[in-house]
Amino acid sequence: MNILTLTTEGKARIALSEGLQDIVEGGGYGRILGLGQAVADVQDDEPIIGDEATEFSREAELNPWRYQSFVRTACALVREAGLQAPFIIDMGCGPAILSSMIAKEIPTAQVMGIDLSEDMLAIASSTARTFGVADRLNLHRHDMRLVAGGASRLADLVVSRNMLHRVEGLSDALYKLVSAAKPNGGMVCLAAFRQVSDLNPKGQAAFVSAVRARSGYENLERAFVRAYISAPSFIQYRQAALAVANRLDVADMQVRAGKNNNVVVFFRR
Repeated sequence: MNILTLTTEGKARIALSEGLQDIVEGGGYGRILGLGQAVADVQDDEPIIGDEATEFSREAELNPWRYQSFVRTACALVREAGLQAPFIIDMGCGPAILSSMIAKEIPTAQVMGIDLSEDMLAIASSTARTFGVADRLNLHRHDMRLVAGGASRLADLVVSRNMLHRVEGLSDALYKLVSAAKPNGGMVCLAAFRQVSDLNPKGQAAFVSAVRARSGYENLERAFVRAYISAPSFIQYRQAALAVANRLDVADMQVRAGKNNNVVVFFRR
C-alpha cells in the first residue's frame, strides 16, 4: 500500500487573529481556549432543510467556480483510470451542483446523488434539469453510511464535498465511503472543512473574507462558521484515514491540506 500524507499546518495550534476571534466569540458561535483552539457551542445536525437549504443553493449557484477544481480532479481521475462509462456516487450531494457539473463534463457517466434532506433533493432535481443531465443523475434520499455499507452497486468513483464535518464518527464514516467504491481500482475523493484552529495567518484571513462574502445569507453564514469550528483537524483526518487503510484493502491513500482551507482525502482500492 502506498500511503502519502502531506501537511502545511506547521504548529498544532496557531494563535487566532482578532478578526477571527471576533467572528467566533462575538458571533456567539463558540469560545477560544488556550493555544488558539476554537470550540463550537453547537454542532450542526443533519439534514440541511428549510431556509438554510434555500440559502445554500442560491449562494452556490452564484459561485460555481468553487466546484471547478473538484470537477477537474474527478475528470482527471476518470480519464487516468481509463474508465469509459464510469459510475460515480456523490455522497451528501446537497443541491447537486457538483454532481451535475461532473455529469456534464463526463457525458458517458452515470451519477448518483445521495442526501438526507428532502429539501435539498428537490433543489437538486431542478439543478440536474438546468444542467441538462437529469437523465444521467439519479437522486436518492438515504443516510450515506447505510448506503455505503450495503450498496447493491459499487462505484468507480465516490466523491464528497464539505459533508464529513456533519457526520459523527469520522473513521467509521470514511470506512463506509471507501466501502462504496469497487475493490481493485475503485476510487474515493473527498474535500472537507478543516478545523479553524489549524489555519495559519493567511488561512485565517481567507476564512474571515469567506465569512464576509456570505453576508446577506444569515443561515448559510452561521452554518459556514460552525462548520469550521466543529470540523476535524488535519491530524484527525489523517488518523481516521490510516484507520480505514488498516481495515480495508487499500492500494493508495493520500491526505493533504488543500488550497482552500480544507483537507483533501484520496483512496484507491
